[in-house]
Amino acid sequence: MRISRTLFFKKMKAASGYSPNEYLYILRMKDALRLIVSTDKTVSKISNALGYYDSNYLSKTFKKHFGETPSAYKIKHSKRNVI
Repeated sequence: MRISRTLFFKKMKAASGYSPNEYLYILRMKDALRLIVSTDKTVSKISNALGYYDSNYLSKTFKKHFGETPSAYKIKHSKRNVI
């Protein structure tokens, strides 16, 4: 892109409201949510697919972002679809 890192961060923040790191974090959390709800993959496999090599870290960040663990979210969401 031929711009400095600082300028890139400023332009990204101005355009999206998020720093590049925050933006990637949000995308990963959305992907984690989608995979947890739509697949039968384990949290460990989902964490590896998203680039987290520690499933505990994914669980921790998921809980921080959505307010519950991936397993609890999946159980809760599955019960809603059954009824």
